Parts: sequence; C-alpha cells; structure tokens
Amino acid sequence: MFLSFEQVCILHQLEIDKHGGASGFINESAVIAVVHAVEMKAFYASCSVFELAAAYGYKLTQCHGFRDGNKRVGASAMLVFLMQFGIDLTASNDELVAVIMGVAQGQVSEAELARWLVAKAKPD
Repeated sequence: MFLSFEQVCILHQLEIDKHGGASGFINESAVIAVVHAVEMKAFYASCSVFELAAAYGYKLTQCHGFRDGNKRVGASAMLVFLMQFGIDLTASNDELVAVIMGVAQGQVSEAELARWLVAKAKPD
C-alpha cells in the first residue's frame, strides 16, 4: 500500500528520464524520512487515502531531497498512491502543475492539498 523509498526513487528517475534534469540526491535522508513520515501518519492518525496521498505530494515537494524534479516526484507519488486505490483525478495537467507549484511556493498547505484531491477525485 505505501510507497517504498525504492519506488519513490524509481518514480523520480522516470520523471527525470521523461522531462530532463539532474539525477541523484541533495539529501537522501530527507526522502527516506518522507517515506517513513507517511507511514507513521497512517499508523498514528486517522487519515483518508487523500490525506496520505497529499502527504506524499506535499512532503516530497517540500523536502528538496533530490537534485532536480522534487515537484514532479511529489506529484507522481501522490497520483500513483491514489491509483493503488482505483482513484483517478479530474484535474487537468495545468491544474495539477498549479497546485504543486502552490505547494512549492508555500501557498498550499498539506491539508489544502488533501482537500483539493478530494474535490478533484473522479466520482465512482
């Protein structure tokens, strides 16, 4: 259910391969900490899948663990996590970019990102 450190690294490399940028870490420990933080959030708090997905998106975007592509890997991890539960979003690519840029610029909180995901979830 949770994304492993290795899976996050694969998502990062896929984004770098597709869109360009520098591979590697600035702070590998920060990425590991994000993976563990999301798991701990689930175990110690009553969280929805949207809140957990937002935690991946927010924390990976904010931690600057990778040399490049932090926003992309944050968005990708968030979407992949939701897909595991059969959840797709109605948001356009432009809307996704805008909300992740808001996270990166400190204008969108983790809670706001979770609410955005709920609002953009495709109805069953």
